[in-house]
Amino acid sequence: MKKFAKYLEIAADTLLFVFFVQAFVVQAFVVPTSSMEDTLLIGDHLLVNKLYYAPYKTKIEKFLLPIGTVKRGDIVVFRFPKDPKFDYVKRVIGLPGDTVEVKDGHAIVNGKEIDGPYVRFKPTPYVPPDFGPVIVPPGHLFVMGDNRNNSYDSRFWGFLPMNHLRGRPWIIYWSLKKTTREYSYPTIFHWLWGMIKSLVETPFRTRWKRILTIPH
Repeated sequence: MKKFAKYLEIAADTLLFVFFVQAFVVQAFVVPTSSMEDTLLIGDHLLVNKLYYAPYKTKIEKFLLPIGTVKRGDIVVFRFPKDPKFDYVKRVIGLPGDTVEVKDGHAIVNGKEIDGPYVRFKPTPYVPPDFGPVIVPPGHLFVMGDNRNNSYDSRFWGFLPMNHLRGRPWIIYWSLKKTTREYSYPTIFHWLWGMIKSLVETPFRTRWKRILTIPH
């Protein structure tokens, strides 16, 4: 009986630790769409550093904890402002006070084009309408997907409140070849069948070269 109680205590402590880590330190996130191709692919499973953008009150907290500030070009995971129960992942284009404009899918910030080698235009030759210029208000960000032709981002739903940030992608711990449709389950039975199918096909659909890579 004592051994059982000991094992029960260990199990409870383990569950408490896992809950703490998931709640405050690391969040698992899966990419369900192609809006960040080729930086992030559909089926990439990420670990998100939830401490990186956490608010801090003293310089000691910032020194002791892995806390950073939001920079232009960062990839961020956030609660979707229009429906906070969903998490999105995009790249920061504009910071508070920046003037942002989009021409032919290319981002222009404060009069200079800032696009890096990560930008893609899929499907081609479609190019979304021009946007702006707009000024990013205090406490907000302007975010876009790397795949400019297939991204539902700040061009369509507005600025991202900084208090909606979940964190910064840390590492791709697993990557599975999937489609967006495979992440849309109309019923629990479809979800269960999808899970069983994924388990069976995992060795053949895993992108082994992407495991333990860091997205930039």
